[in-house]
Amino acid sequence: SLLSLPGKGRVSWPIPFETTILGSPQIDTDGGVIDGNTIKWSTSGLKTVTLTVDDIVSRAQIEILDLPGMAIDLPQQVLAGTPVQATLPEHLLSSEVAFEVLRDEGVAFIHEEGQAEATFIFPERDGSYDLNVKATDDVFGEIYQNTQVEVTGSGFVPVIGQIGTDEATGCNRISWSIPTELPAPLQPGTVRIYRETAVSDRYELLGGRSAVGTV
Repeated sequence: SLLSLPGKGRVSWPIPFETTILGSPQIDTDGGVIDGNTIKWSTSGLKTVTLTVDDIVSRAQIEILDLPGMAIDLPQQVLAGTPVQATLPEHLLSSEVAFEVLRDEGVAFIHEEGQAEATFIFPERDGSYDLNVKATDDVFGEIYQNTQVEVTGSGFVPVIGQIGTDEATGCNRISWSIPTELPAPLQPGTVRIYRETAVSDRYELLGGRSAVGTV
């Protein structure tokens, strides 16, 4: 071929082209801008470059791609020490892409290769934590995406306030209080009460109720 281009390129990035024709051929770039031996397109899509000199015409095509989405769908706030499920962006699942998740100290990342689902476990310390996704491939090179997550509710646990007998039923009655104010999305829906058995560190479930209430 008298004209050659790579198969894929990225928007607003100079794409090198090669030609074996000497002289000054006419080049139709399909909307691209020539700078030396590179062409840059500002829009994505399949582009056709046509080179003409005298009666000779040569064409080559290239697919121009937008930068892929790299954001991980984590909530902005999470409860300290709680595992959080997340779906990785599709770009990271390609066999042509190598990626890593750079994390602040104490943040765990659990993921099986090729799977879209991943688990993050944040420290049991309140604070703001950064996750930086780094992806590398032949088309986009190295690209990064930062995600910041606020961890709150460190030390959160319902505290048993009173144990007594319910006058109406004669059953044991346990009341508790929530010692920490949490944002509404992080409020627990249910409190479960366990009793230690005769075996050390083994417990049996007595019951569960709304986080605001008694059992």
